[in-house]
Amino acid sequence: MPHAIHQFGRRLVHATSFLPESRVTNLFRTLKRPEQEDVVTPLLTGQQMCVPMREVSGFHIYIRGQHQPYVLQHLQRHLHPGMVVFDVGACIGLVTLTSAGIVGPTGQVHSFEPGKRQLEYLRRNVALNNYENIVRVNPIAVSDVEGTVGYVVGRAANIGGSHVASAGEGEAVPCTTLDHYTEQNNIERVDCLKMDVEGSELRVLKGFKRTMDGPTPPSLVLYECDAETCKEQGHTSADLHGFFFDRGYEVHKSRGGRVTRATAGSHTWQNDFVAVLKR
Repeated sequence: MPHAIHQFGRRLVHATSFLPESRVTNLFRTLKRPEQEDVVTPLLTGQQMCVPMREVSGFHIYIRGQHQPYVLQHLQRHLHPGMVVFDVGACIGLVTLTSAGIVGPTGQVHSFEPGKRQLEYLRRNVALNNYENIVRVNPIAVSDVEGTVGYVVGRAANIGGSHVASAGEGEAVPCTTLDHYTEQNNIERVDCLKMDVEGSELRVLKGFKRTMDGPTPPSLVLYECDAETCKEQGHTSADLHGFFFDRGYEVHKSRGGRVTRATAGSHTWQNDFVAVLKR
């Protein structure tokens, strides 16, 4: 059972939409450190989700019924029943569940997550919502190579910080490219790609070039970009944004504000970005 302070915080956030949700959430996390336990909680989108209360994103989901709402709004705006979604770096499954609820039984969600702890939550959350016929969970990393890669496990309080290593550190985990995966599984189109891979986004895209440069690239790509993690992986934030500019996408910060080639290197802090294919 969550602590009474956290239960009160959840009720307060849901009842008072004018409050800054992130600040309120952090306040209640500061007032009382969450116990180390798993809690099944309802999402604002109607699904049930098992979250780790000691993990920062899990606590946010418990208090708010969501996390990164601007990202979820883009999914709700662009996805439709029957679409195909790739969730790369699925973690505990928030984007996977949101997408599955929208694309429905005629659609598909392919989730990729190599972290053992994250996989436990991801699989449990898919089963909690009876999405096994919509979601395919792939316990592998995604990059620009086939075989294995080094994987660094994030802190217990931030398992979302786990990432593919840049120089052979970490434990070896199986890895695939999205082009190989689509060919192997006879997937003819991908409507939406979401990436949250802590700086390895450009590697993922390089392993997806055949599709990105083909006749039916995804119309929507959601991705994170942070100058420091990009640098650790051997490229710049401008390189990552430029990948989309070169292919006719329009890029925006998820909270609004268009990104151009002239400003592509100016967003030095971590942010969520949305690339929409111009028709």
